[in-house]
Amino acid sequence: MFFCLHMVARINSIWLDYVRVFATFCVVLLHSAAPLLDKYGKLNDVDWWAGNLYDSLARISVPLFFMVSGALLLGKDEGVRVFVKKRFEKVFLPLVVWSFIYLFWRVFFEASAQLSFYSLYSMVLTPVYYHLWFLYAIIGLYLFVPILRVIVCHAPESYLKYYVALWFLAAALIPLSEWLTGLSSRIDLRGVSGMSGYLVVGYLFSRRLVSVGVMRGAVVLFVTSTFFAAIVTYFLTVKNDGKFVGYFYGYLTPNVILASCSAFVVIKYAVTRFDFFRHPAVLAAVSSLSSTSFGVYLIHAMYLYLLAEGRLGVDILDLDLGEIFTVPLTVILVFAVSHLSVLILRKIPIVARIVP
Repeated sequence: MFFCLHMVARINSIWLDYVRVFATFCVVLLHSAAPLLDKYGKLNDVDWWAGNLYDSLARISVPLFFMVSGALLLGKDEGVRVFVKKRFEKVFLPLVVWSFIYLFWRVFFEASAQLSFYSLYSMVLTPVYYHLWFLYAIIGLYLFVPILRVIVCHAPESYLKYYVALWFLAAALIPLSEWLTGLSSRIDLRGVSGMSGYLVVGYLFSRRLVSVGVMRGAVVLFVTSTFFAAIVTYFLTVKNDGKFVGYFYGYLTPNVILASCSAFVVIKYAVTRFDFFRHPAVLAAVSSLSSTSFGVYLIHAMYLYLLAEGRLGVDILDLDLGEIFTVPLTVILVFAVSHLSVLILRKIPIVARIVP
């Protein structure tokens, strides 16, 4: 056990519920729009650009989840054993169960995989279904949290800012330079690369008041970074003979990092400054949505597949609205059905443990 020497005030977590809900919505948006991106030249320009813009907007989803974890976990005072036990129940157990669920789903429902020793063994290191990669990533970060927590709580804030700057260099700028030039850097900064910087950024921003000036700057930066990703992605894809190039969609690209930090700041400002977001009815709804966010993340991929196959009793494509409207309708429907499903599953004692 240890005592954090600075920034020990307990943060008001209401605005973090909003961040979590928005991040979950963005995940569903990302996975709804993503299939459009490989269809450049097959779709009309408006439909492809709708997918490109929606996906560019939604890339902040996973980083927001990481920043919420940093805000909530890095300042806590608890032993390693207690922390690991809590995270095991929260993440590892659902990962194991849902990996088996999605493996059987792919084998017996989608017919896109075979049940074999290799498919079972591979679950140890790689996700069975595309969206489950996040759980592997968060487990890796959680294993590092007890160490990072000591650093964060005992280092001067200037050191934490240095850590973030070094992380941005190692995780975003050097890889970008390598991608642009084809040259490999021999500077070994692997100790601060990866997603860990998002935890520290989330922790730092959660302990700071957001001024009007900072909020306005964050809005400009968010809009600029989002449109930058969409526009550059378009030109790179065209240059690549229509084959999608998604480098600037990466979670560790400079534009996604800046957009994610900006969104985090803007949401905090809005929720803490405007009474509407603290109205009891609104808070109750957001609290409910936030409480099911992890479960929605786990289950939404099934509903996206069922909807795309026309097995939910409704075919949105038959409405012929164009992707600019079809994608948001898909997101709203899948998000709502997933949320309700999690609420129902939580009423079953044993099943409730895999949708925490």
